[in-house]
Amino acid sequence: MTEQNGQAALIQLDPTQPNQVWMVRAPGSDISAIASAFVAARTNAEGPRGQLSILDNNGIWQSWIAPDRQPVLLEPVTLGNVRFVLGNFVSAMPIRYVTGLFFLALISALFALRLVISTREHRQ
Repeated sequence: MTEQNGQAALIQLDPTQPNQVWMVRAPGSDISAIASAFVAARTNAEGPRGQLSILDNNGIWQSWIAPDRQPVLLEPVTLGNVRFVLGNFVSAMPIRYVTGLFFLALISALFALRLVISTREHRQ
């Protein structure tokens, strides 16, 4: 990152406030070119994203995303998107998902064991 240079940098300083972004301009940069890059970024997927984005001298955004950032749910969970929500949850926190499944399997096994024992008891 220290080797990067360009026209402008967008920085998200606080991950708890994702809508608060700071822009730093390079000395002598053209503000109209930076504004044009922002407008063009709204129409394609190559725009700024993540916690740090640098607009290079060719007008291309270089972005870095923190690897420990957790996904944020932006819409309510419905039957149509539950598969995608669970997929993102599993990708972001696999240990929690496996632990949850383990305890669910453990509870199911204990319930099944109790059912088998109760049906095999001798009633007098």
